[in-house]
Amino acid sequence: MTDAAELFGIGDSLRDPKWGLCWSNSGISDEVLVRKALISGGFTVILMACLEFGLDYVRTQWEVVDQHVGDNSELISIRTRSLVNEILDNIAEGFCKARS
Repeated sequence: MTDAAELFGIGDSLRDPKWGLCWSNSGISDEVLVRKALISGGFTVILMACLEFGLDYVRTQWEVVDQHVGDNSELISIRTRSLVNEILDNIAEGFCKARS
């Protein structure tokens, strides 16, 4: 759990069935779990990933996804890429404001 998660008093895990990310694989690795959150989730699930694993870790996983997928628009659209980048920037800004 990151300092941000403690700051916001959030104790949920992305492994919780309510997020629908690992219902069929309880042994999913952190890397794959975060990547699934990035690809299939909206703001809330990405925020939860950042709170649980840290913004730097989530950004690193996003770089892996973006490099791996490349220009294969069937897996991730240009719009999704733009949206995820914007979400991560907004979360970073929010974390900075919360710390001050």
